[in-house]
Amino acid sequence: MDVKVETRPGYHAATMRYVGPYAADGGIHELWERLERWARPRGLWTQDRVCLGVAHDDPQTTVATQCRYDAAIVVPAGFADGVIEIVDLDGGPCAVERFVGKAAEIGAAFANIFAVWLPHSGYQLDDRPVYELYRADFFDVATRDIRCDLCVPVRRL
Repeated sequence: MDVKVETRPGYHAATMRYVGPYAADGGIHELWERLERWARPRGLWTQDRVCLGVAHDDPQTTVATQCRYDAAIVVPAGFADGVIEIVDLDGGPCAVERFVGKAAEIGAAFANIFAVWLPHSGYQLDDRPVYELYRADFFDVATRDIRCDLCVPVRRL
């Protein structure tokens, strides 16, 4: 486990929401496909795009059918589109772990940060939601692995 505390910027992003289990075989994959179909014709699905997968609920304490997940793509300041919600996500310190693996393993990797790293870190959870940060080259076609940063907002104890 290689977790580092980094100051992450805030993001101005266009988001689409999924409500349901965070499981890899749930509706999250279809949500990302829908976001891509919306973003591509608007010139946002580029080689330098930044996307965020924002988990709003703890699946250990929230009923799976009520867990909220946003697929988001960072958009320029002033960007507006009546079809999609535009939000500002606050920046600040985050526990960050570089993840490489299968989509089904992301939940366990986050759980490991909470259960193993956080209790001995000198930090506590912040009120901001946890998120995955994806760059354009996030998917390895040969291995089918996903590469992203797992970001857990924190503050000092």
